Amino acid sequence: MHLENCPHSLKKKAIGVVLQPLELVTASTDLQQLYSDPVKELGCQRSAVEEQLSQKRSCISLLCLSLSSTAELAGMQNSLHLEIPVQSVTLSVLKVLKVCVGMSFSSSPSSSILRNLIGCSKVQKCALDTLASLSQSPKSTVFRSEVLSVLLLISGQSGYRLHCSPESLPNLFLTEDLFPVLKKRLCDMRWEVRDSSLEFLAQLTSHFQGNPSYSETLLSSGIPDLSLTLLKDPESYVRASAVFALGHTARITRKEGVPHSYLVLQEDLARRFVGILAEDTEGFPRRAVIRVFTLWLTSPPPAEDLEESLSTVLALGSEDLDWEVKVHTLELAQILINQILAQSGHSMCPYDVIPPVMRSSGTNLTDSLHMLQQLKIFGVLFKGLFDCDRPVAQMACSILLSLKGLISGNSSVRGGSVVHELQGQSWVQNALKEHLEKLNVAADSQKSMGFVEILSVLDLEDMQQTLGQSSDYLENSPRSLMEDILTATRVSEDNIVDCY
Repeated sequence: MHLENCPHSLKKKAIGVVLQPLELVTASTDLQQLYSDPVKELGCQRSAVEEQLSQKRSCISLLCLSLSSTAELAGMQNSLHLEIPVQSVTLSVLKVLKVCVGMSFSSSPSSSILRNLIGCSKVQKCALDTLASLSQSPKSTVFRSEVLSVLLLISGQSGYRLHCSPESLPNLFLTEDLFPVLKKRLCDMRWEVRDSSLEFLAQLTSHFQGNPSYSETLLSSGIPDLSLTLLKDPESYVRASAVFALGHTARITRKEGVPHSYLVLQEDLARRFVGILAEDTEGFPRRAVIRVFTLWLTSPPPAEDLEESLSTVLALGSEDLDWEVKVHTLELAQILINQILAQSGHSMCPYDVIPPVMRSSGTNLTDSLHMLQQLKIFGVLFKGLFDCDRPVAQMACSILLSLKGLISGNSSVRGGSVVHELQGQSWVQNALKEHLEKLNVAADSQKSMGFVEILSVLDLEDMQQTLGQSSDYLENSPRSLMEDILTATRVSEDNIVDCY
């Protein structure tokens, strides 16, 4: 099918090969045959495929291959000018889903094929993915109501998330039909179900945040209160997903027309999230907190008292033991820098609205630097610059280099007025202080150096080049490689990779 000059007749036969297992399963039900010419013009014998479908192991394998290939075909229709019977295929996939969950069966002689599918989660997963791909086609809209009904029923029975794009969801999902199912899933004993339901809720709320009907239904459903309880779930993945879901929910509570009683949620969330960042023992929820604050900054309107929370979040994030939390903290700091510098016309801010808490009457670069100093962003950057995790140091160095280039090209900056207090900073003793001493900067001068002065004495360009080098530039030999392999194979909690 990917061949540029492949004859149309051959492409048609190829499509038939892909669809044949799905067509034979459909024919095993009481449905009439749904496909037309493509399946009839196959280059393989029907009996051979039926024989494979009659055996459970080969049936599951073959049908999953047919479903996944059908999903790929659905995405190739426009680019490869393929003709797929979308409506017939959609109906067949729905039938497979119904068989998997025991909603449909047949007394026909071929029903032995269907018995192989009952309760088969692997086929169900492939069918859901295929249905999601088919739902992007306008031709599948005739079955939209039936698709959503099946999805709602499946979501209430199984542990899978709703595999469908929010863009394809009509107003049916904005009624009372969806939220009782979600509430049931959020209380499920299986953490995977709770987790996937929260992820779906976050995606749904993000997509429909401008829809008043959705907002009203969600906020009155009791789901936000249930999500709040999941912030203390014993599983860290669920706690992280709850942070995301509530973060998106908080955005719609600030919309005009939302009842005032719901605004308490927004005011309380920042405090709760800061507590998670300070106390949660797992990295996933802490990472989620930083990313939600980033979400709030890049998609206003944020809470009115966000500035105080941001200072705490930056301080906690820069001290975190998880390197990803520190990287996300630097990303948050970079957004704040862009937004604040945009007020003085020295940076292109990528966001439409500057948060009210960040607005300043000053218009020069010095005023903007003072605002950054108040948020203690300079301390976050210098801590990151000398961090033991290279991705953290690289990002901090990149941000500082950008600031250095901006400041060095502006003669109006009063460097001495933007002071960064170094005294009492523990990280100065073994990092910045040592670096400045090598540059013959006296100890007394180090205590109250201006931020601009520090940038001028640090060789950030050389540091960036050093950080960009891979570790093998120190020693590149077979012995060194073997030592790295042996070290990596030692089993310890610190080296366990979580692939969820």
